[in-house]
Amino acid sequence: MTTTRRHRMKKTIFILAATLTASTGAFAATHSHLNVGEKVVNSGVYQSRQQAYQAGLDKIHDLQQLPGRKLKSELTVYNPGMVYNSMRLRDMEVTVEPFKNEQGKTQYRSLVDVNYHYKVHETKNG
Repeated sequence: MTTTRRHRMKKTIFILAATLTASTGAFAATHSHLNVGEKVVNSGVYQSRQQAYQAGLDKIHDLQQLPGRKLKSELTVYNPGMVYNSMRLRDMEVTVEPFKNEQGKTQYRSLVDVNYHYKVHETKNG
């Protein structure tokens, strides 16, 4: 083998090794983790406890039908590192709160406690 050919072969091996090392390093430096959150969503005010409870159940059903990207908007969650369309609901609970309106009449507020999670990109700088 000639010196020139040997030199080219070493140079090619070096470039391949450098490329492989760089791509492996980039892959290893980026990963994601799970963020969890909670939000209370007001489902409205009603004349009866049953109406308020049903409104909460309807809100749960509506939230369960949304894809992750729309769920993010509906729950007004902002995280610039969020993995696209990764938001998922964990569990939800309806609470009905009685209160007196300005006229002194009892009304019922429907609240849905929403627990969710989503993935976040995390990049190590270093």
